[in-house]
Amino acid sequence: MSTNDSPVMVFETSEDRTLTRGSLSVEIPVRATVSGSPGVVPPLTIAAIHRPILGIESMSNPAGTQLIGANETDEALRTRARRAFEGAGKATTGAIISALATLPAIRQKDILVSEDPLTRLGMITLSVAAQLGADDVGRVIDLVESTRAAGVRVVTGFDSSTPGPIDPAPNPDDDTAVGAEAVAVKAQMFLPVSIYAVLVPLSPSLSAQDREALKRKGEDALRAVVADAGVGETLVYNRLVTALMALEGVQDVTLESYPAGALPPSHRNLVPPPTLRPSVDVKFGGSLEVEMGGQLIALDLTIKIKLAGAGALGDKTADLEDARVQAAGQLRLAVRSLTSVSAAALKAAVSSLNFTIDSVVFYARVRRSRCAH
Repeated sequence: MSTNDSPVMVFETSEDRTLTRGSLSVEIPVRATVSGSPGVVPPLTIAAIHRPILGIESMSNPAGTQLIGANETDEALRTRARRAFEGAGKATTGAIISALATLPAIRQKDILVSEDPLTRLGMITLSVAAQLGADDVGRVIDLVESTRAAGVRVVTGFDSSTPGPIDPAPNPDDDTAVGAEAVAVKAQMFLPVSIYAVLVPLSPSLSAQDREALKRKGEDALRAVVADAGVGETLVYNRLVTALMALEGVQDVTLESYPAGALPPSHRNLVPPPTLRPSVDVKFGGSLEVEMGGQLIALDLTIKIKLAGAGALGDKTADLEDARVQAAGQLRLAVRSLTSVSAAALKAAVSSLNFTIDSVVFYARVRRSRCAH
């Protein structure tokens, strides 16, 4: 999290807190990532959430921050010390990761630094699976240049207007030249994922506005789970389902997730390659579709009944009414289990020794909820 105004000051929570069901907010202590007076900010200025949390829409600091020497837990001390050692050591891949993780737009699990001292001596490849602005890209390159070891070349997929060192021309007689794959960086840092979900609401009489709002909440919940996955991190199927089932007003969920272009359905965990991060963003070839189930469909039926057997021996008007009531009862029971509605299916659902169904004509319409006035 950070302030919105420049210069941006980044903060982090100092302990875990839980927003319990029924509560609208929770207080969490925070501290600045840098020490000293720069971390002192006025009230209502910490408002930017860098790592979306499912169900959390906004944050703010009612009171200003202040300098304080609070007690630090052993775990917090170990984490801070580990980060400090990694960042201060420089000339290591851990130092590069630690430096880049200080940027608000980049999480540590969005960074992949790979090296192969046998085939790519003196060269490492840096991949950042995060959407960065122009300022962020420049800052990334500056951090890499200030952190990398002397003589080590870092290959990235970022464009920079800052001129770099002039490399010598390749020696045509050098049979140890690095292959093209070592200097070519994949523009595709994201694994496109397709997700299709159907939400069944608790109430079948939701208004069109409420159904649309629940659908949007489902889309936001799925995007948050996918966005939380880092480079090479498994997209757990049950986490997607759990995120939807946690929404208020949802009774059941049907969900399919699979790599874009693959054949659905898939109800398994999605394991991306170690260099790619899952994404449903259409810019990277992904897709996300949420539909609402449980919609009431009204059928207007017209059936033609022909009396037969004992049903044709008595009063015709009374016998036709009895046949109509019996046919209507059978149809009410049948439509609950029909997987598709057709004239043939409806006709087959009615049977009697006293009459036959000559024809069935029906019209289907979506039943909209109405407000009492």
